Amino acid sequence: MVEFWEAADVVDAVLHLRPAVRRHRHPAPSQARRHADRGRTQEQYDAMVGQLGVTSANPPDGAILHFAGRGPDGRWWVVEVWESEEAAHKWDEEHLLPLMRQVGVERPVPAVWPVHNLITRQG
Repeated sequence: MVEFWEAADVVDAVLHLRPAVRRHRHPAPSQARRHADRGRTQEQYDAMVGQLGVTSANPPDGAILHFAGRGPDGRWWVVEVWESEEAAHKWDEEHLLPLMRQVGVERPVPAVWPVHNLITRQG
């Protein structure tokens, strides 16, 4: 049996690392995106997330998963999973890109691919 979750449930499960593992196939056209930016700092990222008001209790509409951190190559990495390309594009156009322009941060072109499988912990 394939089980589908609401976006907030997935984000909550991942962020709180619940003890059991739930595996499911995500309905197409779920989309994963990866951004890598050599010039971004943790402070810039934290400030932008704060200005956007995004938390595990208040994820963007259509967001399933988001995590970020400094990679071993020195770049700031952001990885996201969205319910659809349309949801990701809407968030970008209405919220993220205007803020990035306002603070003078250029967004790298993301690598994008369809999600086949998503494994997270559950409580």
